Amino acid sequence: MSEPPDNPKATEAQRWLAEAQGDLASAKYQACAEELPARIACFLAHLAVEKALKALLVDAGVAFAKVHDLLELYKDLPEEHRSHIDPDGLAWLNPWAIAGRYSADLVEADHLLATRLVIQAASVVQVVETQIGEPR
Repeated sequence: MSEPPDNPKATEAQRWLAEAQGDLASAKYQACAEELPARIACFLAHLAVEKALKALLVDAGVAFAKVHDLLELYKDLPEEHRSHIDPDGLAWLNPWAIAGRYSADLVEADHLLATRLVIQAASVVQVVETQIGEPR
């Protein structure tokens, strides 16, 4: 995974959050575009949450492994960061980390599923925005 873009005015956590926000915006667009594959929106929703959780870990000073498993990242969060994040929602998003990139690996997503996953991702990103502040 590439590092978040350089912005000397933002903290490292805020840079991760900015990446998450960009991925979420792309997921929203993809989920609404009927002519585009919905599975990509599912993948981007997962990616947004992964980066948001990593922003929280960086903000808390917790080192994290280079993993895509949202539940593993979640369990590494300090309790005060976990309280407003639904682990069941993370479990819903988790399969889309790698397998969602390839249509043969999962049943093809429809736009309703993609929209549900984007809503779940948006709720996590919003929690992170509240906890660490908006990127500058």
